[in-house]
Amino acid sequence: MSNSIFPEYIQRIDAQNQIIENIEQVKQSRTSRAFLLYGEGGRGKTVLQRNLPSIFKDRNDIKWVGPIDLDNIQFWSLNNIKYYLANVLNEECKGCFSDYQDLVRDYERYSRSINVDQNIDYDKLLEDEFRKAYKNFGSSSDKTIVLQLDTAEAVRGFDVFYEIIGGLKKMPKTLLLISGRPVKPNEQDHVVNGLEREPSMLYERRELEVFTEEESQRYLEQSEVFSGLRKNEHKKIVLFVQGHPLWLALTVYYLKQVGVPQTLSRYSLDELKKLSKDNLIYDEYISELLTPYKERTFWHEAILRLSILRQRMSLDVWKKIMEDVPFSVGVETWDVAWVEFKMLPWVRERADKRYVTLQDAFAEELAKRYVPKVDKNRNLRHALWVKADKVYSDLIGSKKKNLEKQPAFVDGRLLNLNRESPSLDLHLLRAAGLHYKMLADQNMGSK
Repeated sequence: MSNSIFPEYIQRIDAQNQIIENIEQVKQSRTSRAFLLYGEGGRGKTVLQRNLPSIFKDRNDIKWVGPIDLDNIQFWSLNNIKYYLANVLNEECKGCFSDYQDLVRDYERYSRSINVDQNIDYDKLLEDEFRKAYKNFGSSSDKTIVLQLDTAEAVRGFDVFYEIIGGLKKMPKTLLLISGRPVKPNEQDHVVNGLEREPSMLYERRELEVFTEEESQRYLEQSEVFSGLRKNEHKKIVLFVQGHPLWLALTVYYLKQVGVPQTLSRYSLDELKKLSKDNLIYDEYISELLTPYKERTFWHEAILRLSILRQRMSLDVWKKIMEDVPFSVGVETWDVAWVEFKMLPWVRERADKRYVTLQDAFAEELAKRYVPKVDKNRNLRHALWVKADKVYSDLIGSKKKNLEKQPAFVDGRLLNLNRESPSLDLHLLRAAGLHYKMLADQNMGSK
């Protein structure tokens, strides 16, 4: 399997230009503001976020920070986001955050031996030192900071989000670039509520639309499979996918693995142009794109299992979950398999580079269209939940033994995000393990 079958990033010119316009407004006014990039699952919000630094690599007056995945609980703390910022910006300003970093290290060392009043004093000292360092950075640098926050829906409406936004609004000369799914009709947008709370912050909001027909055409033309398409087939594909980037990627994958979808040949181009966009033929086309997953190859099984388990997964966990499935031809080691697995457009590598999840929209489609067909009695799902429960129990036991052998380490509330925190990893494993234990036990009780 190779990532070369898929095209490079297809630029979203209008959205990119609007983001740059907001950066320019921050630069000229020296007043912070926010840009909300919303869109349904699979529209390409995360891809856009992660490609912005390379798209505008010649803009030396912009400092991109992130993206930060807000569904990563390490960042469910304003202090952790500040420390992450300090580590990134300290390289730019030749040590202007060094005093703040020293205070953080002191706090980690002594946090369990100080009383509540001292804790409050230390919090105030940390906040003042960070604000001073951040202000000095803004005064001494001509760079505008763009803090990229992704998957806002993960914390939307939680108190922790209001704490994070409330603190970030105080930072000067910064654009908060926040992406996530839009709220449902008649629901409050807590992101907007947080920005409008006093002191309010100016913001713009943009809905990331699907590809235009021209952009969809460009995607196909830049893929490996385009040269094998017959006359008008690429035009039919553009109409079938209706601009959805995920369905375009799945179409390219299907063309490479299987061939031209049969649904494509049932209608002429003229007939397709006359169909309404909610015609059932489009639903049939998407269902056909998912049929390769009936073949229980290593890659298809990996996707199927990740779609059922849904939790983020590290290489260690993935190896255990997949250990009973033989490698596909050309794959000889787990490290190689892991790299190739992450190349699939619907496998989302987290910003920390340690975990993957399945793209939400794709996981939802598999759950709706495919999993119930191959697992009518829920036996497959239950077996995977039981297996995951055991995998996490074993890893928790191993992690606990390793932690007991190490010198005492104080995590405190401030985590050095440049190193792995053993106790935090243990907490994450316990949370995921409990999730699967409850699913396995609940399903067993219903049988």
